[in-house]
Amino acid sequence: MRLLIIHDNLTRCEQLLGYVLGSGYTASIGWVHGDLIQELSEIVADVLIIDILSPDSAFFAQLAYIRSRYPSLGIVMMTDCLHAESYWNGLMNGADYYLLRGVSSAILGATLHALERRLLTANTFSDGFEVWTLNILRGTLSSVNGLEIKFTAKECAALSFLIQNSRHPVSYEAISKAVGYSVLVQSQHRVNVLIYRIRGKLKSIDNPVFEIHNEYARGFLFCCAPGVRCVVRAI
Repeated sequence: MRLLIIHDNLTRCEQLLGYVLGSGYTASIGWVHGDLIQELSEIVADVLIIDILSPDSAFFAQLAYIRSRYPSLGIVMMTDCLHAESYWNGLMNGADYYLLRGVSSAILGATLHALERRLLTANTFSDGFEVWTLNILRGTLSSVNGLEIKFTAKECAALSFLIQNSRHPVSYEAISKAVGYSVLVQSQHRVNVLIYRIRGKLKSIDNPVFEIHNEYARGFLFCCAPGVRCVVRAI
C-alpha cells in the first residue's frame, strides 16, 4: 500500500515516515500548506495521512474537494484538535479516520490495516446487484449494460459526494465545498441549480433507479432503488 504523508512539522513527519517504512509501506511526504491537489496529481497513493496541528475551514473545504476528486483514496487525519465540531467536520468532509496526534504506533498501525482491508474490498458487491459506476475522470455514470450518462465536472463532483455520503443528508455547505465553490459564493441557489441538472439527467434513465431527495433543513440524500448499487471510481 502506497502512502502520502502531508505534514506541518518535520520532526513528526520523520517519525511517521520511519514507522510506516518500517512497517513495509511505500511512502512519500509533502507540506500541508503547499498545493495538496498538485501533490496528489503527481504521486500515486492509496492512502493520504494528514498530520496537522489544528485544521480550519479552508482545510476542510480542501478535504471535501479531495474526497470528491479521489473517491477511492483512504484518508487518515492526525491532529491535536479533538473538539467535537472539528472531529465531525473531518469525518463528514472526507476523512476515513480522525486520530489524536499522540496516538500510539500500534493504533496507527491497526488503523492502516483496517483501511487497507476496506480498500481491497471497496468495489466488491454481492451477486444479484445491478451496479452502476460513476467515473470521475470521464465524467460518466454507466451501467453494466452499456447505458451511459454524461456529467459536467461540477455535476460529477457533487454526485460523487452525494453517493459517498448516501447514508446521511448532505448540506448545501458541504456540497459547495465538494464542488470547489468559493466560500464567498456558497449560495443555496447555485447548489439547487446543480442538483436540478443532475436530477434531470438521472431521470433520463428508463425506469429511473436513482433519486435525490430533499431532507427538510438537512440537505440532499442520494438513494438507489432496491437491488441497485452505485460505485465511484477516479480512473
